[in-house]
Amino acid sequence: ILYECIYPPSDMIEDGGWLARLTPEPVEEAEKRTLQSIGSKKLGVDVAEGTNQNAFVIRTDNSSLVKETTIEKDLMKTAERIIGMASEERIAPQNIWIDAVAIGSGVYARVKQMGLEVNAFKGGESPTEKKTAEKLLDPIEYYNMRAEVYWKARMWVLQGGALAPHKDWQQLSKIKYRVTSDKKIQIMSKEEMRAQGDLQASESTDVPDAWSMTFAPSKIQYIQPQASAPLKPYYPEIDGMGGATPPQQSEARFDEDFK
Repeated sequence: ILYECIYPPSDMIEDGGWLARLTPEPVEEAEKRTLQSIGSKKLGVDVAEGTNQNAFVIRTDNSSLVKETTIEKDLMKTAERIIGMASEERIAPQNIWIDAVAIGSGVYARVKQMGLEVNAFKGGESPTEKKTAEKLLDPIEYYNMRAEVYWKARMWVLQGGALAPHKDWQQLSKIKYRVTSDKKIQIMSKEEMRAQGDLQASESTDVPDAWSMTFAPSKIQYIQPQASAPLKPYYPEIDGMGGATPPQQSEARFDEDFK
């Protein structure tokens, strides 16, 4: 099954070894699924350039939602919207990814400046390094982080993930991949997509890009706050009395004061 997923029939492969990462059929099937969301929410944000749109996509363990798309050129307002959405949707900072390449780097920096420590996503970075044991369970290798998250997103859909209906999910069928000579999954760049006519000059894959980020590993370490030990009553009027136990009446009065 794994072999068939990576190496489909030759008639599906285009020049250069490229083929569609997800054909329209599985995407349409995913949009028909209705599931009760489980797991914590994750937010991916693709920041727009030119005439394209900002995309905000929320995903749980089994469902995904295009929360909103906006055409907002003010980077500060986009940063504020991310913080507002995180609060509204109760999304933890370690579960937020912002495209931090080019224009998106300014939004990421502003969000951090405003006190929210989130993940900076850079698709050109190296993929997650696997240990020997992990390679035995998951032998697939990736060209870069963009390839890793897109492939994981693809498998998520094929394994039953639900997509809340939205017109921009159709952009998924434009994403193409190939297996390189060193057996790594590679995703076609937007520049090559435009060169081949798969994307118009004014088009982008905003929603798929934002969605795929939610499959990236989080680099933010979250430390669960530890509850402090309850304070013990202190009675200065008997301090120095050799550790004498305060009268029961005084203890009751102390407790009453803090109810």
